[in-house]
Amino acid sequence: MWPILLALVPAFGWGFQGIVMQKVGGTTANKQMGMVLTTLLFGIVVLIFHPINWSWTLIAAAAINGIPWSIAQILQIKSFDYLGVARAMPLSTGMQLVFTTLLGALFFHEWTHGWQFGFGICALVVIIVGVACTAFQEKSEDKGPSNLKRGLLITLIS
Repeated sequence: MWPILLALVPAFGWGFQGIVMQKVGGTTANKQMGMVLTTLLFGIVVLIFHPINWSWTLIAAAAINGIPWSIAQILQIKSFDYLGVARAMPLSTGMQLVFTTLLGALFFHEWTHGWQFGFGICALVVIIVGVACTAFQEKSEDKGPSNLKRGLLITLIS
């Protein structure tokens, strides 16, 4: 039971991060630093309970993964400014689900039978429709069409 509860902490944190960042405010750099420090703190707590064997390979892998993660987070924080959290989070999550599924199907051959392609494509369509319905707004508040395009592009890149 403990590993499941431990795995839920980042999931809840990730879900609340956009809302908390926008409520607290600050610059993009402040928000990024807050996320990095929170991640570091959580990592130290986990390290206390589950010590690891450090190696140069592990440190290099952490750096190689951490650099693109921080760039993507900065872009996602910027997308919150352009689109708002209510629009950016569903778009970001939906894009992650769709692209991860497509990469798994294309490069790792997770879909090997026709019925898997059928169900997979139907599931992707449901995700895309759900994201579109969630992110749709009848009236644009104070964000113009250029902000929408810029925000969508930044979200796609992140």
